Amino acid sequence: MSVPISFRYFERLLALLILGLTTATAGAAPAPPVACGQAVPGYIYQPNDAGTPGTDATVAALIRTPAGEVYIGGQFNFIDEQAASFVARWDGTRWTALGAGLNGLVRAMALDGQGRLYVGGNFTRAGEVAASKVACWDGAAWHALGPGLAGVVWALTTDRQGQVYAGGQFEGVGGQPAPNVARWDGTTWQALGAGLNSTVYALAADSRDHLYAGGQFSLSGEQPLNRLARWDGTAWHALGAGANNTVYALALDARERLVAAGQFARAGEVTANYVARWDGTAWAALGTGLNNTAYALALTGQGEVYAGGEFTAAGGAPASRVAYWNGTAWQPLGKGLSSPAGALAAAGSGQVIAGGDFFQAGGTPLLHLAQWTGAAWGPIGAAVAVPAPLPAPTPPAETRTPRPVAPLKRANASTQRPGEQ
Repeated sequence: MSVPISFRYFERLLALLILGLTTATAGAAPAPPVACGQAVPGYIYQPNDAGTPGTDATVAALIRTPAGEVYIGGQFNFIDEQAASFVARWDGTRWTALGAGLNGLVRAMALDGQGRLYVGGNFTRAGEVAASKVACWDGAAWHALGPGLAGVVWALTTDRQGQVYAGGQFEGVGGQPAPNVARWDGTTWQALGAGLNSTVYALAADSRDHLYAGGQFSLSGEQPLNRLARWDGTAWHALGAGANNTVYALALDARERLVAAGQFARAGEVTANYVARWDGTAWAALGTGLNNTAYALALTGQGEVYAGGEFTAAGGAPASRVAYWNGTAWQPLGKGLSSPAGALAAAGSGQVIAGGDFFQAGGTPLLHLAQWTGAAWGPIGAAVAVPAPLPAPTPPAETRTPRPVAPLKRANASTQRPGEQ
């Protein structure tokens, strides 16, 4: 039986997470001394096309700092021919590794107010530190967060107090029940009430330190919560009638309205195709939405909404895997991407960085990572265009066969390039 396309991107990432579980170090001691060292490489690198910018495998998470630095995470071991195990940093000029990196897939990233980077996914070591599924980089060294989590981390966020929230697929922390969502207060992990009864794929925190969660869940204890919920520090609350299918991404705009994206067709009582906004009282659609699943969101202070995923149309017009909502209508970003976008970060008005499975952006060879400058797609660090009106809808991306890229090879695994069908 064929697999619906709306599941394919997340199924590929889930397969990588499961494969990582079979190769993770067994019985790693929790919270050893904080020190950096050589990580165990998880993949055998095969050179990509000479000079083609990007990574040797999927970029699954990315985040941009106010200073313009960019952190990326995923399943890669190289970025622009620079060795970097599953995580890397762009300093405005070049890519660098974060110490010895990690030994498994990175799926989520968050920054705190001190500029420390938190990463989550399916790994057991960060540098030479045993770190179960979540770790912190302080700019010089990797640190474990206590015993970490037993399972898979799909989402991370921080609040104004510097507390870290993790969501994913896990049953507890430190021997205590904490179904699928937990908080690190700097010393210990804590449950959030009765937790949530299924996978959490997205988290976001507002200025009141209220936590929003999205995913596959339907309950907290016996309280109905249809795939969307808010934690106020004491209890979980429903967001209206929630969504009628999985939520994969959440983001807050400058007015702290929540935007959700995923696989749903309804939010609350309204038709909202794969993307919707919550104003604190009710859900609203963003135009006619998208024509397929969205996995990623990025918002700017100007109210711009970027969405990335499997879709090929937005607002009824062609838009290949990435699109832009200007407040009244959807717009494509040039010819878009050749395969799904799974991570986005705003890079200023009219600009966005995309990561995912793709090997072309705007018809140009760019492997798994690209930046829209306001007028064209290019590698990170490409010259930024003077902001101009976004182009009118264009036909779908060209259908000619691109120059082949050497596949990533791993023992006992398929050599199919991510994004190929």
